Amino acid sequence: MYRVIAMFDDLQDVTTTKAGPVFHRYNVGDVYPRAGADTPSDERIKELSTDTNALCKPLIELVGGEADTVKEQTETQEAKPKRPRRKKAAE
Repeated sequence: MYRVIAMFDDLQDVTTTKAGPVFHRYNVGDVYPRAGADTPSDERIKELSTDTNALCKPLIELVGGEADTVKEQTETQEAKPKRPRRKKAAE
């Protein structure tokens, strides 16, 4: 698995809408590839992990088994309901 280290729009992950094509945006810290996306080729991984892409800088990095942990932490944080802060008693 890979972690996104620079925000980018994936020009190979596109959804067509009435308004035109919409490319999937990866933000820093996201896991690449996203859940449900096709498995990228070795050539695509090399392109995104080096400066041989349109942005001329590495966009993803290999994280090994850590990516699953990052994804689980993100899902856990999103699933937790936020509790309102308690007001401190006036002194």
